[in-house]
Amino acid sequence: MSNKILFYREADALYLIFFNHIMAAHISSLFEIIENDINNNIITKIYVDFYKCNYIDSTVIGTLIKIDSILKKSGNRLILYNLNNEIFDILKKMGLQRYFVISDEKIELKDIKKYRELEESSKRINPEFVLDAHNNIIRVSPEMRKEFEVLISMLKQEVNR
Repeated sequence: MSNKILFYREADALYLIFFNHIMAAHISSLFEIIENDINNNIITKIYVDFYKCNYIDSTVIGTLIKIDSILKKSGNRLILYNLNNEIFDILKKMGLQRYFVISDEKIELKDIKKYRELEESSKRINPEFVLDAHNNIIRVSPEMRKEFEVLISMLKQEVNR
């Protein structure tokens, strides 16, 4: 199974399915596409299905926090569902299992034929994007500061070049 994100948009809702290992390049591409729509309340509901996903990196987590923070401003939330043990353990180790809305409810999967595959960006990931993602993690889970201290320092140097 390949690493990919499938997405489907219906009215103001965005449905995502994460497959296998989702990394910075995947989430960067997704954020590029939806940033304007979530900032302008065109997309107000986002559902992320993790049933087929067994790994997400810290940039993905930090970007999900950013998306959720934007949605929260207008009284909405990002909903995570079908979390398997691997993904739940990652969030738990970071102290984020209480931050995210994690649904035990089965969200009805829209017709899979309507989903499109997100094109993974081939361009270099912007270090500011990665830095922002990690700052988001620390903002909501300050105990992770020590964990990301070296990475954040390196990213700041890269950004300030």
